[in-house]
Amino acid sequence: MKTKISIIIPSYNKEKFIAMTIDSVLNQTYKNWELLIVDDCSTDSTQEIIQSKLIDTRLKYFPNETNKGANYCRNIGIEFASGDFLVFLDADDVLLATCLESRLKSINSNLDKNLYVFSMGVFKEVIGDDKRVWIPNTKYPLKDFLSHNLPWQTMQAVWKIEYIKELGGFDVDFQRLQDVELHTRALLSKNIDLMSICSKPDCYFRIDDDRKNFNSFSFINRWVNSAVLYYEKFFKLVPKSNRSYLIGTLYQTNNQIIRQFRSGNITKKEFVNLNKTLFGYKVLSGIPFTKRILIQIGNLYNLYFIRIPGINRLIFKILIY
Repeated sequence: MKTKISIIIPSYNKEKFIAMTIDSVLNQTYKNWELLIVDDCSTDSTQEIIQSKLIDTRLKYFPNETNKGANYCRNIGIEFASGDFLVFLDADDVLLATCLESRLKSINSNLDKNLYVFSMGVFKEVIGDDKRVWIPNTKYPLKDFLSHNLPWQTMQAVWKIEYIKELGGFDVDFQRLQDVELHTRALLSKNIDLMSICSKPDCYFRIDDDRKNFNSFSFINRWVNSAVLYYEKFFKLVPKSNRSYLIGTLYQTNNQIIRQFRSGNITKKEFVNLNKTLFGYKVLSGIPFTKRILIQIGNLYNLYFIRIPGINRLIFKILIY
């Protein structure tokens, strides 16, 4: 019970889910925790629901005066966290009651690490209605993050507090790919000491209509701009031998643009503009000519041909190696 865990929830208009998320922390079998909730100027009843929970003194509430974005909110939580370890929890996800207790058992046996990653499940309405599990069993996490073959999600990580503060928290310039950027930067740091625990899920990621709603130009535009920012940032930081993996992030993003265009969710003009943004001069100048041609072949295939299982995966593998 000497070890204190800080949990940070950034919230914005999550009135349907925020009570269940907070309750999943209140119900933890391990009791030495603090919950820092940073609300980003919600316009629904989220703030009232949070305030109704503040009877427990372990809850700390930070309402923003203006909308700042999830990264800003998480960084506020990091600044005021007083625990030994830190966990991020989105305002519509949940922790199993034994999550903190079971994680600490693994951590206490390996206290020399500064980042621990655990398994996560998926659900829609109730735990168990979706059987997918996210297990962090990758041998090459940096390469997976660079190519957007994501090995784990924000909630799965437990950070040693000194380490994440040393990293500087989240990069507020990223509107999407926030956790991808943070984990990539951590894996590139000289003193990273990572441990993956591939056990049963102890937390659950919610699949709801809002999270699945990619059907807007503004959402895709934020994604594209963040993908370009990610590529340009880490192109300078990763060894030359790893730069090709970054093409995977561009290709995955481009396929999402094509899906939305084919579905009629964005116009042809929007599609063209997004594609120009994603593959601007600075980006293309870092991609070998043969791989530029392969990207164009992938574009034509995804735009005009019937999907054949395995083709996109094959193109992806050639691009990143």
